[in-house]
Amino acid sequence: MVVLNTNGSEARGADITVDAVLHPAGGGQTMTYLYQSAWSDAQLRNPPADQTVSVVDNSGRATIRVDLPPAGMAILA
Repeated sequence: MVVLNTNGSEARGADITVDAVLHPAGGGQTMTYLYQSAWSDAQLRNPPADQTVSVVDNSGRATIRVDLPPAGMAILA
């Protein structure tokens, strides 16, 4: 999943709906960050494996919460 903050001056976040079949909510499912535009050079060379986001049940939808800096981008799997 690729997530973008198109606002160039303000941080933004959102609850993003994910496929509930692949990532059932409440089952301890997570998605891992493969890339974040705010990472340091060292993190870009060796992406941290421990940066994850939990899949939660949000009124019957499986969602993840992603917050990004201005003009930020992230890739999750």
